[in-house]
Amino acid sequence: RYYAQWAGLPDTLLRRTDGTNDYTDDLRSRSYLTNHFGGGSIYMPGRKGGGVPFELSLALHSDAGVRREGGIYGTLAICTTVDGLGATDFPTGMSRKASQDYAAVLLGTVVSDLSRTFGVKWTQRELWDRNYSETRVPDVPAAILEMFSHQNFEDMKYAHDPNFKFAMARAVYKATLRYVNYLHGRRDCVVQPLPVRAFAARLTPGGEAELSWQAAADSLEPSARPDAFVVYTKTGDDDFDNGRLVEGGATRLTLPVAAGVNYAFKVTAVNAGGESFPSEVLALRRAKADGAPCLLLVNGFDRLSGPARVEQADSVGFLLDEDPGVAFGATSAFAGRQLCFDASKAGLEGSQALGYCGDELSGKTIGGNTFDYPLLHGRAIAEAGDYAYASCSREALTAGRVRLADYDAVDYICGLQCDAPQNLLPYKTFDAPTRRLLTDYLRGGGALFVSGAYVGSDMTTAEERRFTADVLRFGCGGRLRGAADRPVRGLNLSIALTGGLRPDACPLPSADVLLPAGDGAFSAFAYDNGLSAGVAYRGSDCRVLATGFPFESIADAVTRRQAMGAIVRFLTER
Repeated sequence: RYYAQWAGLPDTLLRRTDGTNDYTDDLRSRSYLTNHFGGGSIYMPGRKGGGVPFELSLALHSDAGVRREGGIYGTLAICTTVDGLGATDFPTGMSRKASQDYAAVLLGTVVSDLSRTFGVKWTQRELWDRNYSETRVPDVPAAILEMFSHQNFEDMKYAHDPNFKFAMARAVYKATLRYVNYLHGRRDCVVQPLPVRAFAARLTPGGEAELSWQAAADSLEPSARPDAFVVYTKTGDDDFDNGRLVEGGATRLTLPVAAGVNYAFKVTAVNAGGESFPSEVLALRRAKADGAPCLLLVNGFDRLSGPARVEQADSVGFLLDEDPGVAFGATSAFAGRQLCFDASKAGLEGSQALGYCGDELSGKTIGGNTFDYPLLHGRAIAEAGDYAYASCSREALTAGRVRLADYDAVDYICGLQCDAPQNLLPYKTFDAPTRRLLTDYLRGGGALFVSGAYVGSDMTTAEERRFTADVLRFGCGGRLRGAADRPVRGLNLSIALTGGLRPDACPLPSADVLLPAGDGAFSAFAYDNGLSAGVAYRGSDCRVLATGFPFESIADAVTRRQAMGAIVRFLTER
């Protein structure tokens, strides 16, 4: 309703209840806005309006309802095939049964995609033909999609996860694309590609930037194959440029770079259906002096997840203070912390209902994974001295596209990576291929900086603990709550961390306590309560420095520069 008012919907349509029922006015304003601006177009002949050629109307809802026996409540679609005056056709003469066709395509695509993507039997509910304002009033085919139930805990375990949101949104997009094409007589269509994978940005011996990536296959959609790519570049503090088209299916590009300049790159895939979401952002710098140390930044933080959960017979819900999850970029999805966890109150409304929460987060944004951490780390390295650096994704490393041994030191970025119970997809901090590569690198005399909030606690098996102790030279001494509020001492610095429920940083509700393991390892950082926040090892065989908090959670840019300078010198100076 408020958007409709801002967009210019007249008061006669905006305030049908004279302001006495905001809820009803909100529901009605959506259809009135569609007809008001669509009137006079080829899809709404005979009606006065703005002439905007709207040809479909879709309302995305969450539903109410609880599955008492447990399980997923699922997805419902709604249409209206007879309007309020008994008409069965739209003004164009098209049958209102077209709305039923659209709703059916939506329902089938969503249920199929979610079931296959997450390996569950996503519940397909009914396709209703009923009298709802949002499907009755529009003069074009219209549908309501009740995506899931916000009262059903099993549904919300999925709904809060960014991977689920992407899969749901892509299914809705594909259904709409196919339906619109069908209306225009086209039986086949091409779906937008998925983002590229295994991205790497390296320096060639000749001092150029060599970018490489892989196209991502879509197992749900054969048509989503890219036939070209766009490489976007930024230098220094400028914004990204308008991109460079790479045709012919090539997945490699070499570009000239100036010495002493920070570069950043991202890649998209394109086809006749459109342009994909961008890749993560990688960074690269060529040193001014020949022979300067060159570091590799590995982005090992690709986790997305919903918040931590409690799941007991009598108590279920979400625990934002334990772990609010990792949003894609940022999220404004939470009104406040959950207050009622009583499982017997599912389906009720009001303060005694399961899921009832406060309003302290209403209108606020919580930061998430921005997928550009090599850029932040690279800037700190460049500000600390005349160093060269390249970067790659973890997948590019484990696929053998990048060799650790080619670099004087490696900065492995873990961020909030961990195999948390609430994850819909696996996000192990150090999976088996990564452990093998890091082990070989350090046994060959390498130098490694590792930072992240779960670098110790996510290593739970005997083999994983041997890796952290024998290779990374630390053990896990537990978790420290409230880490973002505790300054850290180390490297002759007082380091303030950030990471509360705020818009400009990833949450950091807790961090790892890291303890030295083996001869030569020592505590190099300490939280304000004296617990060890990081461990260093400098031997004749290799060098390792690890922190139990993400480097990017250091609040101040000057402190990041000073800390990174000390870290790089520790790793590279002989």
